[in-house]
Amino acid sequence: MSKPIKRPSIQTYWTSRYLVTLIFGLFIIGFLAVLWIRQTTLSHNLDLTRIVVNEMADRAVSDSGNFNDDPRFLSILERRGEAFPIETRPLTYVVNSDGTVLFHQQGPGRRNETDTKMIPTYIFEKTEVKFELNGEVAYAVSAPILDDSETTGYIVMIQRKQDLLNTNQEYRLLFIMLASIGLLGYGVIFYLAKQLAKPIRRVAFAAQQIERGSYEISLPSSKEIKEEEISDLVDAFKTMSSRLSHLEELRSELLAGVSHDLKTPVTSISGLLQAVNEEVVTGDEAKEFIEISLKETQRLQHMIDSLLDFNSFAAGGIPIYPTKTQLFPFVSEIMKQWQTTVTDIDMTIDIKNPLNELEASIDPIKVEQILINLAQNARHAIKADGQIKVNFINNEHSVEIQLQDNGSGIPQDEHPFIFERFYRGNDKKLQIRGLGLGLSYSRMIALAHGGDLRLVESSNKGSIFSLTLPKK
Repeated sequence: MSKPIKRPSIQTYWTSRYLVTLIFGLFIIGFLAVLWIRQTTLSHNLDLTRIVVNEMADRAVSDSGNFNDDPRFLSILERRGEAFPIETRPLTYVVNSDGTVLFHQQGPGRRNETDTKMIPTYIFEKTEVKFELNGEVAYAVSAPILDDSETTGYIVMIQRKQDLLNTNQEYRLLFIMLASIGLLGYGVIFYLAKQLAKPIRRVAFAAQQIERGSYEISLPSSKEIKEEEISDLVDAFKTMSSRLSHLEELRSELLAGVSHDLKTPVTSISGLLQAVNEEVVTGDEAKEFIEISLKETQRLQHMIDSLLDFNSFAAGGIPIYPTKTQLFPFVSEIMKQWQTTVTDIDMTIDIKNPLNELEASIDPIKVEQILINLAQNARHAIKADGQIKVNFINNEHSVEIQLQDNGSGIPQDEHPFIFERFYRGNDKKLQIRGLGLGLSYSRMIALAHGGDLRLVESSNKGSIFSLTLPKK
């Protein structure tokens, strides 16, 4: 015997998968954000470098027209290097027009650099140049030093790309933001999964109760549930539980009813035959007892045949042989023959002749069973002065045969169950012996024809049943 598979709860299952999805999504967002921050930071620092270089170029010439080596200018030059939001300051060079270094400034944090005497002219021919410095990518930003519109030199700032991208503060903020989103998302899905699992867990517990044979279950009300699908699930489960409970009651009643209905004729037959056998009765009275026994035997046989027919039909064992049949003469003949069997009360049958001939594809024997069963049910509902009306309704692809009686009707609370197998209403249980298969069996025959049998309406003034049959 294989071990049962241990499955996680809905809360654990979906929370873990959401968490994995969230982490993967945040990783993608973080990766793209890092690329964006690096590009933005590089562009921002290069723009800042251009501003500083242009400012220093404007201050680089003294009033006498020579390079301004005033200590205040050099101090400003050093402080401008500290304006960059990076730990390693840029290398700042003041060169003449042929690239000879006149002065260079190495800010705090700068790695030891070799003294440079010359700056290649290609570096300051453009305001911004990307080049390789000691095996690393670097950027040089330059601005001309002008004296009466004549270029006397250049201010050049050189920074490694790695230094320009050194923005730990932004990365820390990004990490805090992503971590906060992750924690918030995990908390939200944990709570939502818990709320989602709560009604489903109660449904699962109710199913276990039903499995143990207890139909007294407790499920959340519609007001407690916000999701349409879960509300539909709970409502369907409540309906199923109610029907199972009802079917369980029917099963118990069936066992008692069938036992009683089968035992009664057997007991009657046994008593009658025993009286004849022991010669308690003789002559004509004995013959009468034997006739009664034969009738009880036939009734018993009929009940057994009904059970066998129903089971065979439910299993698909009874075939349907449809033929084209004129409905009005067919129904009229059946109702006329049945009426002759009703001798205990006055019964009239009114069959409305349709304007046109109606033809349907039916198995006459099976449809006759349906009509006789409907007529018998109407008879049982009628107390006195009985009347049955038969009406035909011509549809495009089908024909409806409606039987209306003036009986006592079917109680409203019994309408959903009248086509259930073995179901008998409270009145029938007390007054009529039977198995409760008539309507269920009749409907199965109608469905096998491609039609249907349904209760149109029922009240204390009577009932209307509609039998739908296909034309082809």
